[in-house]
Amino acid sequence: YYSNGTYSVKLTAYNEYGEDVEEKINYITVSSTTSQYCQSGGSSTSYEYFESFTIGDFYKYTGNDYGYGSYTGNTIYLQSGGSVYVEFSPSSSDRELYWSVWIDLNKDGDFYDTDEYWVSGSGYGYVYGTVSVPYSSGTTRMRIAMKQGSYAEPCEQFSYGEVEDYTVSFVSKAVTQGSIIGTQKIFSKVK
Repeated sequence: YYSNGTYSVKLTAYNEYGEDVEEKINYITVSSTTSQYCQSGGSSTSYEYFESFTIGDFYKYTGNDYGYGSYTGNTIYLQSGGSVYVEFSPSSSDRELYWSVWIDLNKDGDFYDTDEYWVSGSGYGYVYGTVSVPYSSGTTRMRIAMKQGSYAEPCEQFSYGEVEDYTVSFVSKAVTQGSIIGTQKIFSKVK
């Protein structure tokens, strides 16, 4: 079925003794399960943008995405209940930048549930720290925001900075090509 709605179905079975028909009225309901995440991003990256970031052994150089980058084709593996080193690097260290990370833990298409605001930190240049990972499972969306002047909201359009989205998958054991992120706000400032 290609459209949302409720459908009736009819099954006809044949064999050498004849046929049997079973019909169910309004038996199947089809609804879209695709989540549409809100838009977020910076209007200008003339002062700074994401240069790169590291989570565990996952490293990504992204360069200037002009306010928003979708990297949901990149999966970061997070060890449920583990901990990991994280590091975020901007293109410039001239201004204090505020970093925020959200993960849609309940997979409802938003980042507004209280446990979904995972990591924050600020500094001139890169920020880093070791963070804990809650117990979770499955695959979902992660959003990272870098904003000049204050912390971003997950669905904010702001003047200076950048936002990137990724896919995360929670696993029960560490994987060599994955990475982990967590819930504690313990970044160190680097000047």
